[in-house]
Amino acid sequence: MIKIKRLMLIIFRIIKKSMSIERKSRIFYLYCSIFWLIREHEFFYYFKLMDLSRQGKKIKDVLGKAEEFRILNKVENRMLKQKKISGIDYSTIVKDKHYLTSVLKGNSLSCVENVAFIDKGIVEINNESLSIEKYILLNQDTFIIKNTVLEYNEGFYQIEYKNNKHVVNNGDINLDDLLDILSKGNWVIQKKEHNCESIRRISSQALNTTRIVTIMSPSGPEYLAGFQSFATGDSYTDSWGKGAIYIGFNPTNGQLKKYGFQHPLISQKKIYMHPNSGVRFENCILREVTCAIELCIKAHKLLYNSFLIGWDVVLSDQGPKILEGNERPGMNAVQCVDRLLRRELKEYARKQTNKI
Repeated sequence: MIKIKRLMLIIFRIIKKSMSIERKSRIFYLYCSIFWLIREHEFFYYFKLMDLSRQGKKIKDVLGKAEEFRILNKVENRMLKQKKISGIDYSTIVKDKHYLTSVLKGNSLSCVENVAFIDKGIVEINNESLSIEKYILLNQDTFIIKNTVLEYNEGFYQIEYKNNKHVVNNGDINLDDLLDILSKGNWVIQKKEHNCESIRRISSQALNTTRIVTIMSPSGPEYLAGFQSFATGDSYTDSWGKGAIYIGFNPTNGQLKKYGFQHPLISQKKIYMHPNSGVRFENCILREVTCAIELCIKAHKLLYNSFLIGWDVVLSDQGPKILEGNERPGMNAVQCVDRLLRRELKEYARKQTNKI
């Protein structure tokens, strides 16, 4: 009964959404939505953002999250089997912010370093242990606390010292509540990073990260796709779900594309300039992107049992720094701002498994 109700709800949403689509695209939208529901078992939000009404773009060429994960699991299991490795999940190294930073730092690759490690409310720093409450009270610089494995800005806390008191996430969270949260699980502490000038002039109120996706080909890791994120409003995070704009770029010279997009549940309009600064995207070049791509390819070489990695990189005045990695990046946003990737991923998978 629950599954039937959920199915009826999705169908109702599809029909309702189709009424906002141009008449000439309405039938195609209904077809795409039903196709996606059957293949991926979820609602399809990205019709406009992926511009599927354009001739030559087909819903069957869109890579869904469920299929992506199936492909990655299959290829990585084959890679491990060939090396006679079993019972080890190497994806944890990419996913865990504590482990990944240790690997990168140990191999002299530029990354955002962890200042300290938190285990159940106890801070381990410089071979000393102290409570997280004491650590916060002793610090008046802005710093970041992150859960070691959560994604999409879950488990993200920015602590600032304002008006003689510590403020968490612009006051959205009470300090006592934060202390209770940090008493459970594992966390890392990082200094607040700052973007390079070319990004700050577009958006400066939050750290704006660059997503770079690399894939392991038979000859080694290669660049696949990427985009730049820009926070909007007074948000302290560049999360797509919090209103950030994602925009593609030319990987050879770092020039931004003409249009960016917000999450489809927030807006489905093409955005040609940042709403805060008024800077037009197509006039901007992020020259640091090419160096960031080289850095991520070097990092992927160290994580040789991972087929696909989505890197979050900080383009800073000191050069690119890897912030974290995503072992199952999910390619919906990438396909909105770059290109449809189902055929390419399957071809990379075929070559990798044939090599094996």
